[in-house]
Amino acid sequence: MSDLSGIFRGPLAEFRHVFAGEGDLRPMVDGKSILAPEFLESLLSQYASVYPKPDTVAVATQWSKWHFSLLLPPVVAALLVAQHELPVDLSDTAIVLSDDGRVEAFRLSGRGRDITAGDVSDSLKRLIDGHLAPLIACLAAVTKAPEKVLWSNAGNVLESVLKECGTWLAPDHSGLANANRLLTRRVHTDGTRNFLFEPVRYVKHGNELIRRRKICCLRYRLPSLSLCKSCPLAFSRKNSTGDIRS
Repeated sequence: MSDLSGIFRGPLAEFRHVFAGEGDLRPMVDGKSILAPEFLESLLSQYASVYPKPDTVAVATQWSKWHFSLLLPPVVAALLVAQHELPVDLSDTAIVLSDDGRVEAFRLSGRGRDITAGDVSDSLKRLIDGHLAPLIACLAAVTKAPEKVLWSNAGNVLESVLKECGTWLAPDHSGLANANRLLTRRVHTDGTRNFLFEPVRYVKHGNELIRRRKICCLRYRLPSLSLCKSCPLAFSRKNSTGDIRS
């Protein structure tokens, strides 16, 4: 993998740890190994041990949230802030795994390529087709987790990343506008369904706008975890003071 230090600097420096360099001696597996059902089952079994009362589907959705939260922030930030597309297709990406079966880092096959703001939509589509779609399909097949929940997990992270990038970029940044457009259209420009359409909504509560996921991640099925702050269930359950649960 080529040196990425020129890309991950300034506000992006915090993401350097996500990518394993050539001198990284940690054991790695091919990214496409995750798409082998037996191998993925073994990873999820390891991760399930983290929870006192694991639920197979809920474990899968939490595992996916970790994966997307590691992958999407640096990849999308690189697209928008550094105007650089990283090669993260699962077929040519190596992966460092943690002891509990989660992805800990990625080793890329190369440095990728510089892009323009007009290329953002195509770059995001390649990210979807080469990484998100095959992983989500495999997770759903192995665990019976609803694909719409897994896509919602990815969309929830993506929306957060775009909000963060918006604090670094000019309000009229065309690349950011192109990326945000992905979350507002039901189909891609090629006519295929956009599973990342509108993952979150902002609802009014008093004088505030509250961020709410459109689809619950099923976290409530793991008794050791509380509801997340953007959970749609939290907005239908109020405590005795009338406050929304976090």
